Amino acid sequence: MSVQEGERLQALEGLRGVAAIIVVLFHGLSMFYPSLVYGTTLGMSALHHSRIEDVMYGNPLSVFTSGAFAVAIFFVLSGFVLSTGYFNGKGDGLVMRIAGKRYLRLMLPAFSSIVITFLVVGFGLSWLKNDTATITGSLWLAHLWPQTVSIEQVFSEGLWNIFFGTLGAEAYNPVLWTMRYELLGSLLVFAVILLFGKAKNRWAIYSLLIFATFQTWYLAFVTGMILADLYSHKKFPFVETKAQGWLVLILLIGLFLGGYPYSIPEGSIYAALQIPWLSVGANQIMYLSLGATAVLIAVISLRRVSSFFASKRIYILGKYSFSIYLVHMAVLFTVAAGVFLLLHSHMYYGLAVALALLAACIVLVPAVYIFERYVDTPSIRVSGLFANWLFGEAVASKNTSLNKKDKSL
Repeated sequence: MSVQEGERLQALEGLRGVAAIIVVLFHGLSMFYPSLVYGTTLGMSALHHSRIEDVMYGNPLSVFTSGAFAVAIFFVLSGFVLSTGYFNGKGDGLVMRIAGKRYLRLMLPAFSSIVITFLVVGFGLSWLKNDTATITGSLWLAHLWPQTVSIEQVFSEGLWNIFFGTLGAEAYNPVLWTMRYELLGSLLVFAVILLFGKAKNRWAIYSLLIFATFQTWYLAFVTGMILADLYSHKKFPFVETKAQGWLVLILLIGLFLGGYPYSIPEGSIYAALQIPWLSVGANQIMYLSLGATAVLIAVISLRRVSSFFASKRIYILGKYSFSIYLVHMAVLFTVAAGVFLLLHSHMYYGLAVALALLAACIVLVPAVYIFERYVDTPSIRVSGLFANWLFGEAVASKNTSLNKKDKSL
């Protein structure tokens, strides 16, 4: 692998880390400025706290605070990373091994995050979140977390419901709605590349998959897989070309689509993109997935962008991205909420929010470090051992390098 190619793949980890930070910011804003995130048509906000809420909602600049777009990036990255090894010639054994470890790889950290919420609510700390929601008018915040907890719920949600239960029933850690897509989307990718990865007509299969999934989050996995196929076979149309202007345009289009809002406010620039026979949700999913795909193309192809995301300070975020994603809500709903309740009546609302989020970030850093070291990393080892047992050491021995590089797998 060339230095430049290695940098490109490192950049993807950096992109994953930045996306995780955006999710944290998104949920922080959802707590304190819900109209900025959800607008006024979804019933998620009862109050306005700043004029910027009206200005930002439906504004392309909201791409930098869009948790939904960050999730789309996660999904496209998963489709790309999970299939790159196969297209690079590492064979069916690699795919089978990753598939064999996928459930445990996702379940063990997710289950641990549910236990954290169980302890927080069990110790009676959910009042911090509830009182904050009353003051900020965030109906989104008010409806999260269960009123009572039980061990039975912890196990049923952590082992089954987040993957196979009713979508939206992730009571203990709401971000776990993505686990269903991460697992099933991964299995879709594995099935397609095992069945058609070497077929000459696989591009027809890809076209059918795009048509079948364009209203769902699985579209992002499909486009990520297609990009991996192109990239691995040196058919990526933009790498090593001088079409930098076109690449910048692709990046800008991707960022523009990434700002697509949850609903369409009248007069928004995005209103013209609305496809009338699709639901609001389907429009959002499609445009965010396409936007994330465009951003991935730019990150791989634009040297300066790739170098930025591959830089040491950004790249390291990728190592902690899953941990950030899983533990940040518990920190926001306790630390940020608690500090806000202490300060909001003594100072300007915006300053109280800023200090509350700063306090949450200070606590989040060691919390993420501990979670990554004692939960996330061990889960990789355990899931790897399970895959070794399931498929035998022969498969594992051919892919020893995977163990060192599969933080996202």
